[in-house]
Amino acid sequence: MKMSSILLAVLLSFLTGCSLAGRQTAHDADSIAAIPYTLIGESEQWRAAYRVDADVETEAAFYEKALDAAEKNLGRDNSTYQRMEQALPAYAGTLYLEYLGDTANLENIQSYFLKFAPGTEWEQMVTMERQDLLTGLEDSLNGEMPLGRKLFAADPSQTGSIPPVGRTYTLKVEISGVDGLSETLEMMRQMD
Repeated sequence: MKMSSILLAVLLSFLTGCSLAGRQTAHDADSIAAIPYTLIGESEQWRAAYRVDADVETEAAFYEKALDAAEKNLGRDNSTYQRMEQALPAYAGTLYLEYLGDTANLENIQSYFLKFAPGTEWEQMVTMERQDLLTGLEDSLNGEMPLGRKLFAADPSQTGSIPPVGRTYTLKVEISGVDGLSETLEMMRQMD
């Protein structure tokens, strides 16, 4: 299979998954003006961060290659090509989680499930199993490793809008292997 066909298939699957089309016609102006911004939630055991920024060069380059493949295969007048062009990433939301509790618990954690902004258009889920990680589950909970990244197009009707900066969100943290570590954090903008 040609590389252009692979890139086209990946981008088409991304677009198929964009079920938020039509919900928003513009990103929240205050949120765009605040970029980059970070939503923070903290408890005695956890510190979570959701960073919204415009640092999408790597992803945009990938999508540009896929768009070039689509142009060659479909043509610029094709509606699929036009949707792909409108869905090029402009912003990203990245989720981080740091465990602040007793480090002895880390080796007993078998998996975790995170759900940012459940039940909203900004919902993002991350599941990690100990055996799925190359560096160890402990390293993924250091607050520095990105655990999930959601891309947003400049046109939110294609991919949804970035989370508005003035709202409060929840992050559900579900842990297996150690009792008492699962909880829900409230997250809001950290003022610089």
